[in-house]
Amino acid sequence: MLIAAHAWDLRGAQNVGLRMAHVARPVGDPPAPSDRFDAHASDLTDLTDVTDLTDLTDVADLADLADLADRLESLVPGRTP
Repeated sequence: MLIAAHAWDLRGAQNVGLRMAHVARPVGDPPAPSDRFDAHASDLTDLTDVTDLTDLTDVADLADLADLADRLESLVPGRTP
């Protein structure tokens, strides 16, 4: 699965058969009305609620994914942990 804020990245993933999740960001390439992605999320934490990622072998469970989302969000400039 490709998770991205840029719809053009997701369209490329779609062209090669990957699952896709769009995560809204302050800057990015939002989906066009015609885009059909597997999931849309308002942020990385929301991604754990709107997708079933339990089949990913490198993520032990959704709690681990939520922890990863928290750590990634803390790297965004201007965000406080």
